[in-house]
Amino acid sequence: MLSCAAEFTAGISSPEVRAENGTIYGQVSPLTTSDRGAPLVELHFYHLWKMHCGSHGHPLGAEHVSVLVRSPPSGASSTAWKAVYWYAADMKIRHEM
Repeated sequence: MLSCAAEFTAGISSPEVRAENGTIYGQVSPLTTSDRGAPLVELHFYHLWKMHCGSHGHPLGAEHVSVLVRSPPSGASSTAWKAVYWYAADMKIRHEM
């Protein structure tokens, strides 16, 4: 059986899977300083898994992608934003009960 990224119950301190439904969590943060004057935005996306896969699987796995994007010249379409840096990771999260 293939597993799917999971949605977790909000507002509780211990991770509890609500549904394995492919949920992607995201966070967007505008940066207030830019040496080149063009606005920068930091984007984070997370897939959270009920179980981390691999030979030593454990509860609660995460995959994370971060991107720093720069705005195009004024008046250009939002599709013209460009990635300045990006980072991807498969993280092992340990949660002590």
